Amino acid sequence: MRLIPRRIRSRLALGYALSVAATVLIYAGVIYAFARSSHIDRLDARLRDDFERIEHAFEISADGTISWKEVERPGHRDAAAERPWAEVFHPSDGTSIRWPSKPDPEAGPFRTHERSHVIAGDAYRIRLGRSLAPMQAELGDLLVLLALCFVPVVGLAWFAGRLLARRALQPVDIMTERARLMGAERLSERLPVGEGGDELDRLAEVFNQAFERIETAFIRLNRFTSDAAHELRTPLAALRAVGEVGVVGLGDEGEHREVISSMLEDTARLTRLVEELLELSRGDARSAPAVTARVDLVPLARDVCARLAVLAVERRQEIFFEGCDHAPVEADADALRRALMNIVDNAIRHGPADAPIHVSVDADEDAVVIRIRDEGPGIAPEHRARIFDRFYRADPSRASTGTGLGLSLAAQAIRLHRGRLDLEDTDGAGTLFRATLPRSVPAGP
Repeated sequence: MRLIPRRIRSRLALGYALSVAATVLIYAGVIYAFARSSHIDRLDARLRDDFERIEHAFEISADGTISWKEVERPGHRDAAAERPWAEVFHPSDGTSIRWPSKPDPEAGPFRTHERSHVIAGDAYRIRLGRSLAPMQAELGDLLVLLALCFVPVVGLAWFAGRLLARRALQPVDIMTERARLMGAERLSERLPVGEGGDELDRLAEVFNQAFERIETAFIRLNRFTSDAAHELRTPLAALRAVGEVGVVGLGDEGEHREVISSMLEDTARLTRLVEELLELSRGDARSAPAVTARVDLVPLARDVCARLAVLAVERRQEIFFEGCDHAPVEADADALRRALMNIVDNAIRHGPADAPIHVSVDADEDAVVIRIRDEGPGIAPEHRARIFDRFYRADPSRASTGTGLGLSLAAQAIRLHRGRLDLEDTDGAGTLFRATLPRSVPAGP
């Protein structure tokens, strides 16, 4: 199946043929100019020889009459068309002689030279000319020969261009066919990459990288959809079960209150889950924070610690805060506050009871670094790579304590600020998250 339109190959072949044609024309022009210059030089050399002969071919009588001597004149034995034409005349009185008396009408235009010749103190002028017809005939034959060679050379260039274009575009045919067969069920397919390392190989590598990103995004989307459906199905099933029990088997007011309270708790969890999903969706659609302003992260982080201290007290934990004097950045204060609250809340819920949590803020000329650390057993190596994935839980037994989106939301918010959220290696001595934010972040649209 021909996937590359003929017009592309035709344009490539035409371009190649035109390039060859232009090259041949330039080459032919150079050859013609060189041949013409050589003919002119030879003609001038013959005229110089003619001058030396004609100076001894005439005489001046006592009465000033000019006449030819009985000697052989220049070109006497040449063909009539190639004989020189000579004239000797006196500039003042107009007396002159010519040989031959009249130029050959078939000789065409002449190339003439003229010089003075002094005899007995009197100056005479000698004018010589030779016909350009032989030179023009030879140059005409040369033009015909060049023209006859031009047509087949350009034709061969056209066919060679077609073959080269077909050969050059064959990898594009293969890549196009392979890409056409790709679909949602064959995202693992890749374009063939040659070993030459040319432009088409690099293009195939770029497309393969794009296909790999699409495959990764598709897998993540499928996993995200599956996880979201699972997270939504659990509270909905609970709501339905509690509602059915409330309708069928309950009679007094207290039992009805308990059923309604349970349903409200499940509804609140659903609401929180939907809000977090919407926030993730809005974050995916942006490449920068929506609103930025000058924010000092030291009081912002201290406020987050104060807000969550109540939750820490319930688990007999204490939050210790340590910060520099000032850590200003260009950022969306609300987005960063939610991100820090998610990280600190994660430390409270998954850190050990009766253990402290440390929050620190450091700043230099380029960036601000926020560290949140607990003193628990840390995160196992097999979970570290996916700790920021949506709905991922390192401890499935604690699925009911959250939605599994907190760290994903935090990482997304910090990434929108051109920053990074990293899980540091502590050799099992607790869990340490480090958020690095640049001083200046471009505002979103």
